[in-house]
Amino acid sequence: MRKQRIPTTPSTPPYKNTSLSIVRRVDDLLARMTLREKAQQLCCILGAEVNWYNHTPFIRDGKLDMPVTRRLLGNGIGQIAMALAYLPPVKGARAANAIQKFLTTQTRLGIPAIIHEECLHGFKTITATSFPQAIALGAAWDPALTRRVGAAIGAEVRARGCNLVLTPTVNITTDPRCGRTEESYGEAVELVSRTAVAFIKGLQSNGIGATAKHFAANFAGDGGRDSHAIYFSERIMREKFFPAFKAAIREAKVAALMSAYNAFDGVPCSCNPWLLRTILRDEWKFDGITVSDYSAVRHISENHFAAPNDEQAGRLALEGGRTQNGCALCTGMRPGRTINRRNCRSSLDRARL
Repeated sequence: MRKQRIPTTPSTPPYKNTSLSIVRRVDDLLARMTLREKAQQLCCILGAEVNWYNHTPFIRDGKLDMPVTRRLLGNGIGQIAMALAYLPPVKGARAANAIQKFLTTQTRLGIPAIIHEECLHGFKTITATSFPQAIALGAAWDPALTRRVGAAIGAEVRARGCNLVLTPTVNITTDPRCGRTEESYGEAVELVSRTAVAFIKGLQSNGIGATAKHFAANFAGDGGRDSHAIYFSERIMREKFFPAFKAAIREAKVAALMSAYNAFDGVPCSCNPWLLRTILRDEWKFDGITVSDYSAVRHISENHFAAPNDEQAGRLALEGGRTQNGCALCTGMRPGRTINRRNCRSSLDRARL
């Protein structure tokens, strides 16, 4: 997709000057941002009218509820989840345009948001095409066909104003009792790797960012328990559960990676520095964004008991290497509480996009 160049004038701030390098623009933007604005860029809120997390929807019947919009988005926002999921095509596209117009013209810095949607086997919304589930695509043993499916999904998503999708699931299925076998491409490492790479390349050919999930070994808990703790050796992780993610990063240049609900070796994946920093950033040189699954940061405290409260869970996630929160409540990213600490200030800057 061709990028639109923004006209510049002598008064245009460097971060809006598209002729400058990304690094210079990001450095200039960070220097201008308040602590609250930085925290907001790490947050995700729900846009849909659904009864999740006791949230207040700011989109009603495809239109912005302006008082709620100003309250929730007035300092910017990093991601908006499922804003288009329950809207027909025209209303969805108009809602996406309205969101971005508000953020770029009615906030201090004018930073647009990432609007993400669920698209495991088709855009999860009204009147979108539903393709065979992931396990069926894996059973086809046809990467070329899978790439075409990804491209078709990407075209539908892009037309409605979405720019990131939470797919594909590249977990290796080891036990059908986990209950999510249909999300995976199968149990063979090479099959899952080839299928995932093809699907991601198809999706991203339309200017849509894909999200490889769930890192790592999410469907492999003892007894087939989905999202439960795992205790595999490093060798098993590298030989069986890492290759598909590595291929997604190295070969398909996937835009984002989602951490898993489960814990590896006693450390929740959403705040695991070995996974999110040592493996992803240092070894594989991943330069995209890492997002948590919905409420996964809250699970650090409430499910894994690795933190005494949500605020400390958010701090652990941020310092562990997660750059955006997939939880609609922006767990732990509340100005004046967790993020006012000096160590979190540096972590906020390090988590720049």
